[in-house]
Amino acid sequence: MSCAYPIHYGETVLNLSFPDGVSVKEAETSTSSPPMSEAELIETSLMRPLGSIPLEDRLRTAQRIVIISDDNTRPTPVARILPSVLAILEKSRVKDEQVVFLIASGTHRPMKKEELEAKLSVEVLSRFTVVQHDYQDEGNLVSAGFSSQGTPIRVNRIAAEADLVIGIGNIVPHRFCGFSGGAKIIVPGISSAETTAGTHLMVTRYPDIQMGRIENSARTEIEKIAEVFSSFFLINTVLDSARNILAVFSGDMKKAFRAGARYAQEISAVTVERPCDIVIASAYPNDYNLWQAGKALYTADLAVREGGIIILVSPLTEGIGEHDEFKQLLKCSYEEIEERIREGASPDIIGASAALAISLVRKRAELWIVSDGISDQEAQQMRVRRFSDLQEAVDQALARTSPSPEVLLVHDATEIFLSVNAKES
Repeated sequence: MSCAYPIHYGETVLNLSFPDGVSVKEAETSTSSPPMSEAELIETSLMRPLGSIPLEDRLRTAQRIVIISDDNTRPTPVARILPSVLAILEKSRVKDEQVVFLIASGTHRPMKKEELEAKLSVEVLSRFTVVQHDYQDEGNLVSAGFSSQGTPIRVNRIAAEADLVIGIGNIVPHRFCGFSGGAKIIVPGISSAETTAGTHLMVTRYPDIQMGRIENSARTEIEKIAEVFSSFFLINTVLDSARNILAVFSGDMKKAFRAGARYAQEISAVTVERPCDIVIASAYPNDYNLWQAGKALYTADLAVREGGIIILVSPLTEGIGEHDEFKQLLKCSYEEIEERIREGASPDIIGASAALAISLVRKRAELWIVSDGISDQEAQQMRVRRFSDLQEAVDQALARTSPSPEVLLVHDATEIFLSVNAKES
């Protein structure tokens, strides 16, 4: 047997062994030392924003300020960014009661108290009003017409009525709009079900929407929708695999995002020589449920050969996820899901679009999951194989492939972008 290869299963590290003759490659994001301390990176970015006057100047005429933070499904170190932001607010003599913190929950479950404390800090929770966006709360949504694509624009009332909105998020590759970050803090962060569904479904309609591609139809759409906010200040980070801040991009929603996405492209892109027989993808740290961990499948799909095997490694601590429609439709084929959507038979287009995206991967490769968070019955209904032991899954996968299989281990697979030099013949 060859040497052991460590791979994350949630916070636990498992070791894998492979027989001699198996070609094993590893893909992980590269790290680099930032040019200054974390605090200096944040403060320098806030003082020299891209395409915008400094935050301090934006505050001079703002009476109602909303700070939007992403939720615990994202690694953004908001609690480490806020001291610099609050210092500017205090210098500008902004009172605590003028500020509301809004959690961009998207269509996720509400955060628990301890999760809010970790994301924002105990001090922020004790000083400020903190509201979690509820995409189903009709009374707290306002309409702003329709986008050029016909998507109804409905967003959180608290943010829509603010004089200044500050959005804090992180930039990583993302299957549904190329990269996270930028206007995604608005759509789906604080949008209605209809607005979110309209943009999520685009992933199966527009071939230019690709992971790691900055300019695409989905990005154009969410930025058009986000223009409903006349005064917006963006703060986006790019992190390494240890969650250290490598860079901060602040200012105009479009210009700051693009600068950050170009930087993220450089550090998150990994090239492999050819499609592999087996791709083992760790979803760490996005292990809450399959809704989040499933993003690792989109990455693995980029590097697996036609008919190969993808092994998703994640504890899925909260099971499949909040969307029942997502769970139900995972048992269907791509064509069956498409038909349900086309006929208007799907009550949750958001869940349906995510199931559709995963079914696209399942058309090309077998999907196996190593997890204690779902049952064998649930796995069977989703047309995947479940294992509780990673080594057993890998051994069985090896037995199913060629005598000299090529294996790729993908670390932090939800936050990496893979490209393949040689396509399948």
